[in-house]
Amino acid sequence: MDELVHRIGHAVASRSHLRLALVDAAQLALMRSSEELEGQVLSCEFRCADGQTLVWLSRLLGRPLPERITGPDLLARLLPLAGDAGWRVLLVGGRPERFERTLETLRRLLGARATLAGFAFPRDPAEESSLVARIVSFRPDLLLTGLPTPLEERFLFEHRLALGRVPFVAGLGGSFDFFSGAVRRAPRWMRRAGLEWLHRFLQEPRRKLRSEVVLPLAFYSGLARDAISPRAPDATRERG
Repeated sequence: MDELVHRIGHAVASRSHLRLALVDAAQLALMRSSEELEGQVLSCEFRCADGQTLVWLSRLLGRPLPERITGPDLLARLLPLAGDAGWRVLLVGGRPERFERTLETLRRLLGARATLAGFAFPRDPAEESSLVARIVSFRPDLLLTGLPTPLEERFLFEHRLALGRVPFVAGLGGSFDFFSGAVRRAPRWMRRAGLEWLHRFLQEPRRKLRSEVVLPLAFYSGLARDAISPRAPDATRERG
């Protein structure tokens, strides 16, 4: 986390660019079946594991990741820094009925020195160019999106050249929900035990069945099958 926050501060100060992807098991499951999504995620300058189980798995495989980084944890570190520095912060997306409450909460956390605004994500893809123009016109230091996968990844990738003027861009998925008051964060012991997914699922079982249970199960079972019987190399990829 310290390295990431340092990199963000440097990007803002130098007016360079850093795009972050927080990757969880559900997203990895979709990436296994979508080369397009895989390329969009891998194009980010910084990628972090959003899942304690992924951190444990990386250590087991001999390629240890330093820690788990979640959207709420990152915002808890980043917002005080943004508030003290007077940065311009822009949020895009989030569920409409929760988005305004998220903005109100984050405004209180940021304080008076920083500038915070929120833009709704359009339902019509033809209006995305207009949204990008509004983002660029706002001149944010931080652009934080709260969109579902794979919409979030596709939007940030397709408009990466225009959004390259923004020092820090991050796709935070459902992280905004925690600041709207609609979803409670898991107790610290559950987070350390790798059970935050269960806490999230129990709060919204219908909405979170696929992302917290079905897709992660598909990812880990796929890894187990590959370990037992490795897949043959993809001839098409080899020729490419």
